[in-house]
Amino acid sequence: MYPPFPERTDIDIFGEVVTAKKVGGDLFDFFIRDDKLYFSIGDVAGKGVPAALVMAVARSMFRSASMTYVSPKLIVESINRSVCQSNDSFMFVTLFMGVLDLANGRLLYTNAGHEPPVLVGGAHTRFLNVNNNIPLGLRPDWEYTEQRSIVDRDTTLFLYTDGYTEAVTVEREQFGKQRMCDEALRLSAENLDSRSFVRKIRRAERVFVNFIPQGDDISLLAIKYKGSMSNPLYHRGISLLNDVKEVPALGIFVGSICADMHFNELTEQGLRLAVEEAVVNIMNYAYPQGTRAVILIEVDADADNETLTFVLRDEGVAFDPTAYQEVDVDTHVGQQKVGGLGIHLMRHYMDSLSYERKDGQNVLTMTKKIKGNQIIETT
Repeated sequence: MYPPFPERTDIDIFGEVVTAKKVGGDLFDFFIRDDKLYFSIGDVAGKGVPAALVMAVARSMFRSASMTYVSPKLIVESINRSVCQSNDSFMFVTLFMGVLDLANGRLLYTNAGHEPPVLVGGAHTRFLNVNNNIPLGLRPDWEYTEQRSIVDRDTTLFLYTDGYTEAVTVEREQFGKQRMCDEALRLSAENLDSRSFVRKIRRAERVFVNFIPQGDDISLLAIKYKGSMSNPLYHRGISLLNDVKEVPALGIFVGSICADMHFNELTEQGLRLAVEEAVVNIMNYAYPQGTRAVILIEVDADADNETLTFVLRDEGVAFDPTAYQEVDVDTHVGQQKVGGLGIHLMRHYMDSLSYERKDGQNVLTMTKKIKGNQIIETT
């Protein structure tokens, strides 16, 4: 039944399964508990009745474990132990499992050898950063990793099985991940509901293969987060890889916030510069070279709409930018220490900075006054 949660305005979900045989080995499932969306998508390495039986065990354990644990890591490890115990056919299961906090868009997830989902949100449409781990059913003692991200409002998380990206033409050319991601980017401009998104991105694959039947199951699941239903205050969020190529997406994100706040041009330029300096500093210095990591950024306005707060979180080496002494901007640039000028700009364009090291994370909080920095309307 669509929509599955007609009483909710914060989430819009649609999925479909196309089986290659009468009984398939793909699965997806979702439910809401304690204002959190628990969801999963998986693919059993096989078809027919044996695959369907393994799929049934995995789906049942997803429901059961998710009623006990909040952590995707613990849920997936529980599913893995059960699949290993009942895996007489020696099949394995790839699975992606996540918990989306509907109050703020924070996403915890664990990937077990599955295809990376796509975050569909305008110019920031991209694959979600995932650790592969190993599929379920191979080693009952495997310790899976847990990752985190943020889903901004009006952003769709698109999940799929490899039957979709590996759909082939009569010449054996695959539809492919890049073609899928390009199509998702194109569709992002249409701001579609989840069902329309699934139907359109599915049609793109069907047209590509000229509608010929495929030999593998195909499952598609779109989860569109529309913003908190319980928290009326302004809240936005974005996750970035520690790669300077992500800076343009950050600029678009900050620009959209400035538009929401009706900031004047001078304030917007200063805010962009301060946030970009903070984020680029993390990208360049928080992690050893070659390390792939995620930076989380959340933005909130207070109840009186007087202050805008940016909170940056990363798991890199401990670094407190507020401990740096104020630099003399008249000193020749070549004599400045690395990072000193950037921290000066952060202090100059923000109204306050604070730092703490918490739960293995650097947490940098920057605030900006809203009133007095907005466009003056003339009549």
